[in-house]
Amino acid sequence: MRYFLYFLLFQPFVSFQQNGVDEKITEIDSYVMKLNNELEGCDSADDPCGWYKTVIQINEGNQPWRAVGVYTEKITFWYDDQPEFAEEEHGDKNAALHKVSVHVLSTYEMTYDFYYSKGKVVKALHSFLNVDEDRKEEKLLYFENGKIINLKTEATENQSDSETIHQQSAHYQRLFLLTFLNH
Repeated sequence: MRYFLYFLLFQPFVSFQQNGVDEKITEIDSYVMKLNNELEGCDSADDPCGWYKTVIQINEGNQPWRAVGVYTEKITFWYDDQPEFAEEEHGDKNAALHKVSVHVLSTYEMTYDFYYSKGKVVKALHSFLNVDEDRKEEKLLYFENGKIINLKTEATENQSDSETIHQQSAHYQRLFLLTFLNH
């Protein structure tokens, strides 16, 4: 009987927590969809679209790397302001950055898309494909205040992989800020 009462008292709390997570995921997805729609036209727009784009291309000429073969990496940063102005307005230099896309091509293909809001990562998508090993992984992570609130994966997963993805989102934020050292 005591366990039944515990279940009745605890179950609404769990449902309430899950509803809060579901609402946050819906809010994040809405933000990401709106952002992607805005960025979609920026590559071909003759008129200013309100977003800035910085691209870092590693090994653009597709020259073979020793012991690896062909390796290329393209990192694209999408932002709406210079970091120093974002810091003045929002209190955080990282608030200027909204999206980072990473594409790596070698003996495998790997992509990351990180989405940021107010200087914090809110969503990360990771895809890995190795045709030779017939291996494919996809991960979708949602964050709130730097903590993972939801994880969807199509691969064997452990927490360290998710934490690594979170650390990589911070790495790309630091790299973004380094592109402004001369300003």
